[in-house]
Amino acid sequence: MKKLFFLLPLLFLLTLCSEKTPIPEEKLILIYTDLMFAQDTLLITTDNVDSLKSEVFQRHKITEDDYKTTLEHYNKSPERWEIFFDKVIDYVESLKTKSEDSD
Repeated sequence: MKKLFFLLPLLFLLTLCSEKTPIPEEKLILIYTDLMFAQDTLLITTDNVDSLKSEVFQRHKITEDDYKTTLEHYNKSPERWEIFFDKVIDYVESLKTKSEDSD
């Protein structure tokens, strides 16, 4: 029985250590915005979507696994997505304002 009490916390700690941490929110906003702009401004076909993602991931120095892990993390809480999208909108609006100011 004592072994069980020792093994359970150890297994729990190993599981926590093996989980990847999600991409920080500020960086995810930039990545998501880059993907969104690229898809909206380029002629995207199913053949080049993966190429586009790879290019954006390389630019931000992340892997597709990092991105998927982060999406899974956000999918655990719908409120997290709401906050995230509000920040994306704020960021896009700030880009729009900067663009208008420089004209």
